[in-house]
Amino acid sequence: MKKALAIAAVAAIALSAPAFANDDDAAHMEQKADYYMKKIDTNGDGAISADEHKAFAEGMFKSADKDGNGSVSRQELIDAKTAEKKEMEDAMGEKH
Repeated sequence: MKKALAIAAVAAIALSAPAFANDDDAAHMEQKADYYMKKIDTNGDGAISADEHKAFAEGMFKSADKDGNGSVSRQELIDAKTAEKKEMEDAMGEKH
C-alpha cells in the first residue's frame, strides 16, 4: 500500500510539475497556480493539506492508469499530460 501511494505521489508530481517548468511570465504562472489550487484545495481554505495532495495524487494516478493495471505506462503518461494541458488551457481561456 505504501508503495502504491509513493507511486501515486510521484505520478502526480510528474503529471503536474512540468506545467510550471517553462513559464517565464509571472502572470501566467499565477494563473496556473490558481488553476491547481482550485483543483487540489478541496476545502477552499487557501492551502493544500497533505490529505488533499494525497487525494489529488491518487486521483491523477487512477485517471492516468487507463488500463487499470496499477501502473502508468509512458504512453498513458503522455496521454494524461496532453489531456491535462488541454483542460488547463480551456479553463484559462488559452488557445491550443
